Amino acid sequence: MPRIGITGHRGLPPRTQELIAAALRKELEPHAGSELVGLSCLAGGPNQLFARTVLDLGETLEVVVPVSAIPGWTRAG
Repeated sequence: MPRIGITGHRGLPPRTQELIAAALRKELEPHAGSELVGLSCLAGGPNQLFARTVLDLGETLEVVVPVSAIPGWTRAG
């Protein structure tokens, strides 16, 4: 079961996002059917393109939620 994560930049031009989406599909397609787990924080741009590709391939997506996004969370100790 491969686990693949991504990080990227937001605010990329549309053509750049198209190129990234195509490259992600090319890289991830060989893992389809291998119980791939994709890891993403779902930020705009490549993170969401990656997540969409993982799901389109029928694989599993795990979302990493930034701690500051959890209301009432405080750091222990």
